[in-house]
Amino acid sequence: MTKTERIKAMLPHLERWAAHKAELEKQLDALHQVTGGGVEAPLPDAIWRLWDTYTDAVAKLVGDTTEWLNWFSMENDMGAKGLEVHSLGGRSKKIRTLRDLAAVIAD
Repeated sequence: MTKTERIKAMLPHLERWAAHKAELEKQLDALHQVTGGGVEAPLPDAIWRLWDTYTDAVAKLVGDTTEWLNWFSMENDMGAKGLEVHSLGGRSKKIRTLRDLAAVIAD
């Protein structure tokens, strides 16, 4: 399978993963507005632990063996920060989109 084919195969999984994260954050924000509870409260904590497990499962599904999904989600704020990664060839690229993330994983 070529790199382009691997990226194309990953994208539906990454898109669903990202959509779930957006909805999760929206619903947890609504819960916080009602209860005033923080992320350390038992329910949000349990939800985030499920999110971590789901992220690990998607990572295995797309062949991410070096925690790129966790990095993209947490450190790069789902691409909003546009952080750079450096390839073994010395090139750097800002990672802003799920396609960018898939390309990093495929390398």
